[in-house]
Amino acid sequence: MEMHSDENEPACVAAAEILVDLTHQESGIPNSANEILKYNGVDRFLKLIKTQLLSADTKVRINQWMVNIVIVDTIRDKLLASKGIEQLLTISRDIIKESHGLQLLDTLFQLLAALVQTAEHVAKFFQHQGINFLVGVCRTSNDISILTTSVSTISSFIAIDSDLQILFGKHPDLIDCLIELFSKGQSKNLVVTICNTLQALCNDNDANKDKVLKAGGFLSLIRLAGMKNRDISVTAIDTINVIATGNSQFQKEFRDKKAVVPVLNLLKKSRTARVQLCVGKALWTIAGDDVAEQRSMALLLGIPLVVDLVSQLIHDELHLIGSTALYVLALGPNHKRDNIYKQAAAIPLVRMLKSDKEAHVVSAVRCIRNICVGIGYVPHEGNRKLVLEQLGARYLVALINHSLAKNIQSEASLTLSYLTIGNHELYDDLTKETNFSYLQILNMIYNYPVEYKVLAAGALATFAYNNTKQQRELAKMGGVRFTALEELLQNSDMEIRLNGAFQMVVLSRIIPDVPPAQSCAKGLQTIVETMEGLGTSNLSSQSLGCDIIARLSHTRAGIPGAFTVINTLELLCNRIKLESSDLQGCASVALGYLTYDPMARRRLLYICRHDPQLMEVIKVYTDNGVISPSFLEQWNHQRDVGLPPHSDRSYLVHRERRVSYNKLRSTSGTNPRPVTMASVHSFPDSCADKMNSMDRNYVETV
Repeated sequence: MEMHSDENEPACVAAAEILVDLTHQESGIPNSANEILKYNGVDRFLKLIKTQLLSADTKVRINQWMVNIVIVDTIRDKLLASKGIEQLLTISRDIIKESHGLQLLDTLFQLLAALVQTAEHVAKFFQHQGINFLVGVCRTSNDISILTTSVSTISSFIAIDSDLQILFGKHPDLIDCLIELFSKGQSKNLVVTICNTLQALCNDNDANKDKVLKAGGFLSLIRLAGMKNRDISVTAIDTINVIATGNSQFQKEFRDKKAVVPVLNLLKKSRTARVQLCVGKALWTIAGDDVAEQRSMALLLGIPLVVDLVSQLIHDELHLIGSTALYVLALGPNHKRDNIYKQAAAIPLVRMLKSDKEAHVVSAVRCIRNICVGIGYVPHEGNRKLVLEQLGARYLVALINHSLAKNIQSEASLTLSYLTIGNHELYDDLTKETNFSYLQILNMIYNYPVEYKVLAAGALATFAYNNTKQQRELAKMGGVRFTALEELLQNSDMEIRLNGAFQMVVLSRIIPDVPPAQSCAKGLQTIVETMEGLGTSNLSSQSLGCDIIARLSHTRAGIPGAFTVINTLELLCNRIKLESSDLQGCASVALGYLTYDPMARRRLLYICRHDPQLMEVIKVYTDNGVISPSFLEQWNHQRDVGLPPHSDRSYLVHRERRVSYNKLRSTSGTNPRPVTMASVHSFPDSCADKMNSMDRNYVETV
């Protein structure tokens, strides 16, 4: 230390070399800190760093020694107390003015970054115009090393506190300066440092994101994402991911300018886990929250690549992205379940059920549900068989019995019930080989919050759907109280309300405290009223409503006739006219199943004769079995004969036999009377009487 204080350059160089070596190992720094303070090492350092008698190279070694030891709190406090920030900034400004000793400037910036560790220190740095000085260096210097260190210093300051992110973002020139630096060469270290700084500025800060876009950051980042240097491209894509998160404007701009392709090509060319994670996260963030955009992105990725993401063994974050992509691909009428089956996606999805992360398990459970069952509760035999072969049903039972998360229990219950649609023997196998029981699901209905209750009630309804044996089993356990389901019908969430109405219709025969016809009519009334109330808004809820009508249209007798009488066909036809392929598909499938009812078939023939374009849309979405052959035969006959469209709106059903749904609702004044099966006494063929007698016979049998 005595030699270090001498202004004799050879002695200083030798002493600095020794001190750097002694403090290079972190374990030796705390022991030497007390000795340094004892001999006034900090003051001697400031004296030597300011002297003109030593060369810049010697000062670099001395400065490096201080960089090594400033991590010790006592050393840092002493340097701050000695006005270290002010003195270091003064020395740095002198170097810039004299245009020599640039290597020393580099180490001075490193020392400043190590010295400033709190928001209070940063405030002092701002007070002495430190940020303006760094921005000025970035704009005037052409030395890559100094530029890199300057930007890195700014980044380290921003990372200290979230409030500093706002403070630095408000600087009028900082973000513009960072974007301009992208054009000062393609140094990997510089570009990566700039990208990291932009990430620090933009993380959860919409104002800074907008400034980056206005400064031209979009085009710069796209250009960097397509570069051959893997480190640069991956860091640029990471920055795109940060800026795109929660920024719908950036997401839309990215998609509209076809910028997805170069990023996607990087994912397809590279199989390294790091690149797949980075690009996969960015692409899914760019897709946003809109299901249609997510589906478009998933189609661009391709099902084989999506399945590879789910099968990834290194980064389980890719599992979540892949399972979500498969989920949206299996949604709606334009589903890709056959392609998903060919890629055996069910195998890695079942494996995801064993994950210790709640979000991953929930995503896998939902995805399995979607790939196994489509619109109108039509099962996909291939995917379901794969799930059962991989013991997926047993894993779901284990989640119901042992998971501590209520959402996992309720989601698993619903997915398990989906596996039993059309597979009545599965429940018997489960009860014999596992400890599964309906009592667990009933407990969820009565004790869980409404968002989980609706899933559990949906599970019971699906177990009972077109399955009289399971309905008897549920009736033996006491059934489901009307009030438990009525709560769902009064919920403000339209999807919960629609699901509750479906469950009330299906479970009406095992609701002990209300007559079956009344609860069934209450559910049908709620479905139609809710869809009418939505109008042309909330297309996802509209699609769900059409899907529910499709499910109920091929269940027990009387329901299709009830739908016809309360003008559901007209409601569905109006939904087909909206610009949404999912909604059009769900409405078309529902109409297809309704054509198996004679009265519905006659009415739909009239509607399609008045508007033939509706029939063209319906045929696009309905395969064999979904639409009545008799309806198609009569429609083709009408077209062959060449009957003109009707000139008025009267239907084939006689006016006196039609029941106005709105009139029925308004007959009781301010308290509308529920449309029960008994009230709809004018159904053709006495549908209401048939449904009531069937319900009475069923209850007597149980």
